[in-house]
Amino acid sequence: MLQQPSRLAFVLHACGIKAENNKSALQQIWSDLSAMIRLVNAWRRKQYTRIRPRQLAIILGGLLYLLSPADVIPDWILAMGLVDDLAVLSWTIAVLRQEIDRFLLWEKEVDQNPSPPDKQDKEQKRGIF
Repeated sequence: MLQQPSRLAFVLHACGIKAENNKSALQQIWSDLSAMIRLVNAWRRKQYTRIRPRQLAIILGGLLYLLSPADVIPDWILAMGLVDDLAVLSWTIAVLRQEIDRFLLWEKEVDQNPSPPDKQDKEQKRGIF
């Protein structure tokens, strides 16, 4: 998937939609989840290259689990369906806390010091997908 930018873009878009549709259930991790999606998007656009492949794979694993219909607890079970997704994503966030924080600092630097050609990229980067 990392070798197929269009497929990766589709997965990130789908994650963004599922996250938005379940925002209240994912409220505890919302800011970190959206940061992970933006991180992978920035990597895909070759804007953020400071992440190691293993860390990127862990983030993608968490995001793919969110999308997967083959959950431990199926999403269609009311009030319980996203519990396993929340657990997997919380674990992903805990494991990658430093990397997420590093990305957020980078993002803040880019916002404060945009170079003229990157202005459009900066605006695209800020969206969740």
